[in-house]
Amino acid sequence: NVKRIGGGALQSDQLQVNGNVSLAGTLQISSSGEYAGLAGDKVAIVNYGGTWAGAFDAINGLPLADNLFPNYLLPITGSGHDISLVYAPEGSNYFTGAAHTLDWSDAGNWFNGEPLTSADVYIDTGSASTVTHTAAVDDTIEALTIASGGLDVSNGSVTVTGSVTVNGSLSASGSGLLRLNTYASDNYSLTTTINGSLSASGTSTLELDGATVINGSLTTSDTAWLDITSLGALSGSGALGINGGNLT
Repeated sequence: NVKRIGGGALQSDQLQVNGNVSLAGTLQISSSGEYAGLAGDKVAIVNYGGTWAGAFDAINGLPLADNLFPNYLLPITGSGHDISLVYAPEGSNYFTGAAHTLDWSDAGNWFNGEPLTSADVYIDTGSASTVTHTAAVDDTIEALTIASGGLDVSNGSVTVTGSVTVNGSLSASGSGLLRLNTYASDNYSLTTTINGSLSASGTSTLELDGATVINGSLTTSDTAWLDITSLGALSGSGALGINGGNLT
């Protein structure tokens, strides 16, 4: 039972383990009500110095009104690794990493199962971890936020019909297809905001259908295609690098 008082540097219960961690059973979350929580706040509930196995069989009290989700993938802090609870926007399908892989198609990695068409996907895996879409399937989601870490589409396709925010990395590689803001024709306010990196390599295709603001970087290489449709537009203060490939 974890009594959560606050996020970030604020107080909450935490289990310190010098060695390995094997998880099972039910995690019960309760709140003191003294802290409402802000998107992106992280509450470390387990810190361990060895390896991690298993996952909680059930988590009661989640998501709370302040939208708290489990994250098994956050990087080392101090002398150990953290298993944390993270605040994310209401309705998010959060990538937890509970299945011990970075595979998009593994339903066990998602708080609400593999994302459906209506999903608002939220990825916050830390700078060292990239979620991979390697299956030859076509997935469509409503919105995408990458708070940290990344997503790489190397096979099949990922289509985001709504808004996209990337503070980490988003890429198409191999033979993958990545399509952003495909509902731009219905709602011109939809925007892709790249504060990190957006790239295409291999024989992949990156299609931009709405307004794309590049505050970080956009690059292409190899024989990849960058397709900016008639509704697409680029702006921002970042860098554009065409290092091979095709621009249409």
